[in-house]
Amino acid sequence: MNISKARGFTLVELMVTIAVLVILLGIAVPSFKNVLLNNRVTVTAHSLHSAVVFARSEAVKLRKAVTLCSAKADQSDCDSSADWTNGWLVKKDSEILKIWPSVQELNITGSKKLLRFHGDGTPDDVEELEVSAADCSNGVKHLIKINRIGQVRLERSSCEP
Repeated sequence: MNISKARGFTLVELMVTIAVLVILLGIAVPSFKNVLLNNRVTVTAHSLHSAVVFARSEAVKLRKAVTLCSAKADQSDCDSSADWTNGWLVKKDSEILKIWPSVQELNITGSKKLLRFHGDGTPDDVEELEVSAADCSNGVKHLIKINRIGQVRLERSSCEP
């Protein structure tokens, strides 16, 4: 009769493995949070950039003024402030053409509460919108720049002044 030894982990081996795993997670999780935050900033910047391009192209297509504005909390119309965190919308006259959802824990700033593009694609004024983490803890921000002839650029920048 051949009795084989039981194979497995000892309690000490299991505790050492768990300790190493906890140390690795302690190092990886903060870095991963920064990666996720940077991704949210980038996605939001691209979304706002596409909204600006959409508003301009609709103005040219319709040959009428089209407005991109910060939305009210219920996204029913334009907000009277320049708070873009409730989302934004594109509208022609009183007809809403497209709505983008709200964003949390991010800063979206601009000097104006709305951007209006004329039928030839030119804006009322030059504008720059900035998208960053609320405290810019990831060190990265994105700038959306609209020049006098309506060209729209998306630039990645640093949070430092």
